[in-house]
Amino acid sequence: MYISECDPVMGLMWKEIADQHLKEYTYLAESATLKFDLDVGLNDVNFTWSGFNDSMPNFIKETLTKVGSMANDDIEDIFNQVKETQLVDLKNFYF
Repeated sequence: MYISECDPVMGLMWKEIADQHLKEYTYLAESATLKFDLDVGLNDVNFTWSGFNDSMPNFIKETLTKVGSMANDDIEDIFNQVKETQLVDLKNFYF
């Protein structure tokens, strides 16, 4: 399934799951003055890396590997946590 086929809620959920899945890795990277950001649009996914470090190529490669491995990793707990948070947010949303 492509992101362009998903509705905005599914895109938001995928972003939150990816952020939680990469949380420990991005924390370590920030300690080395490297930063990674992930944005999900209606038709695309934008990856942004920044920092001034000679290990940037390895950081990019490892980040993409970790995002790509999400399909094979056990992320059920992360999914359930994000789902519950999203349900509460939608329930409390003011129209």
